[in-house]
Amino acid sequence: MEKADFIENYNNVTNNPIRFVITQTKRILFILHISILLLSCVSRLGRPELLGTIVDYDKNPVEGCAVGKTLTDKNGKFILPEIRYHEFFFNWKPHHFI
Repeated sequence: MEKADFIENYNNVTNNPIRFVITQTKRILFILHISILLLSCVSRLGRPELLGTIVDYDKNPVEGCAVGKTLTDKNGKFILPEIRYHEFFFNWKPHHFI
């Protein structure tokens, strides 16, 4: 599209108030739609990373102790990785009709 054609099309849109309103409304709705899509899916932190050491009463490390979904090593240390989940901003649930 040449520059002259672009200017002519722009003038046709701006000279017609109804067409101008429709064009502006489409632009606003497009920007609103994109912003909702970008902001609606958010990564949330379900649990932070947990580090620790399991010891017995005498402060000796406990090997093979189950902590969550992991086991401690020979030094009694464990790492539980962080858990993230994605949650949509709009929680839509379908209505069930009988």
